[in-house]
Amino acid sequence: MTAAEAPRAYAAIRRASVLAEHASPKERAYIQAMAVRYVERLDPLDHARQDRAYADAMSRVAQRYPDDLDAATLYAEALFLLLPRPGAFDIANPDVAHLLATLESALERDIRHPGACRLYVHTTELTTEPRRAAACAAHLGGAMPATSHLNHMPSHTWTRMGRWGDAVDASLRAWETDRKASTGETFATYPAHDPLRYSRFAWSGSCFSSEGSAAPSVKKMSGRPSPL
Repeated sequence: MTAAEAPRAYAAIRRASVLAEHASPKERAYIQAMAVRYVERLDPLDHARQDRAYADAMSRVAQRYPDDLDAATLYAEALFLLLPRPGAFDIANPDVAHLLATLESALERDIRHPGACRLYVHTTELTTEPRRAAACAAHLGGAMPATSHLNHMPSHTWTRMGRWGDAVDASLRAWETDRKASTGETFATYPAHDPLRYSRFAWSGSCFSSEGSAAPSVKKMSGRPSPL
């Protein structure tokens, strides 16, 4: 979130706070945590303190509702925000280990939770053990078929594992979804990321096309406008 976007988020959470008296106890707990995250004036130089406060708030929600996998996922996301990026994650780092354990606890109960799977892919791809997310990557691309970002997410794991053909297929599926967005059939999520997404497609295809497995998918691009 940028400083320009912060006032809109703040206005939304203020509105939620006003309506909180009509919400369930769990919904009020979420609203209270989000009120810590979304402030009226975002200070880029002070975001670390704000991120820590939000992580502490979501920790309380997750502890209060241990069976709520959405709460666990949002807590994990808050922990992810505290880690330095860009860069690699050391699994031996206690903060990284805690993040992974939080996600794995949720995934042990529902391996198909899209939020937990997406964040697990993003976390493990920055470690030396990206294959830990293979079970998530195997189904995440079809979890929300009309959302291009989730279509493409498995490619993060597959490229790190050297499964180039699977990475190509995931990227192609995302591209097809983006193409249908103009007619309202699907959603083009994060369209600003398209160049990066399609560069991953090109990279995966170039790494594996000589072995033939990715060739059918790559050929499907022939005769179409280049996405790059």
